Amino acid sequence: MIEIRHLGKRFGDLTVLDDISLTIRDGEIYGIIGQSGAGKSTLLRCINGLEQYQTGSIQVDGQEVSALDKASLHALQKQMGMIFQNFNLLSRLNVYDNVALPMRFAGLNPKSPENKARILELIELVGLSDKLKARPRELSGGQKQRVAIARALVLKPRILLCDEATSALDPRITQGILSLLTQIRDEMNLTVVVVTHQMEVVKQICERVSFLKDSRLIQEGKPEELFVMPNEDISAFLGKTEEALPATGRNIRIYFTDNAEEIQLISTMARELNVDFSICRADMTDFRGKVMGSLVLNVNERDAGRVLDYLHATDYIIREDG
Repeated sequence: MIEIRHLGKRFGDLTVLDDISLTIRDGEIYGIIGQSGAGKSTLLRCINGLEQYQTGSIQVDGQEVSALDKASLHALQKQMGMIFQNFNLLSRLNVYDNVALPMRFAGLNPKSPENKARILELIELVGLSDKLKARPRELSGGQKQRVAIARALVLKPRILLCDEATSALDPRITQGILSLLTQIRDEMNLTVVVVTHQMEVVKQICERVSFLKDSRLIQEGKPEELFVMPNEDISAFLGKTEEALPATGRNIRIYFTDNAEEIQLISTMARELNVDFSICRADMTDFRGKVMGSLVLNVNERDAGRVLDYLHATDYIIREDG
């Protein structure tokens, strides 16, 4: 478990992290989002001890990161694999040797039977068994990132830190990398921390997420809690603008957590109340395989009271829009 309490980090007079408190649970995929300059990557580097912090606390499995001596910090860092946006592969090494590199730095023999088996197992896991001897220049962006993932796992870490790991990839390749990260988490029982500004990454794999703005933690929760009913800061981050809704009748927004159930609610309501209405806006998103979002219904003024009474008797969250 990673416990962060009242964390503060400065570069000279510039505050980059201001009173950050959050908990990352064992075995979860946790997202950290925000615009460039919000402090996301710095927070990740503080977690693994690459950056020192001035105030507050970071504890990883009960160990205070700032209190560790050099040897203890190095031991902790071996338990944290890290992957980056730009892959950081050595161009002179082939796939096998790039994956093996952390073993060499750790003083291990990558050609011993046990270690060789580990390297080959990881290369197979990321789907590159046919690229063992290929150099980085012969690989696509997605293949390079798969090599980087295998390399990050070679020392059997318990935590995988991902710093904008899919930002340089196109959407189709990103989907494959996200599926791979979920598979790795499930098979290896890892804790995965994902720093990103890509909402699809958060929606597809993150179980909880923190939103940073101007060095501060603005909101934390499940992605659907933050994005289905976003506050002003998150709406601005998502680029959501004022909606154009009908000027006549009454506009009623229904927030929902399952697309099929919501459609059933609407059809049942129309049948039971014998009213006409139009769906003038729908904002639905897939969160880890479950469709959530909102619908805006426009109803006649004469029917609005009955429709609102019907909806308020359900468990759905209802709001009248302008």
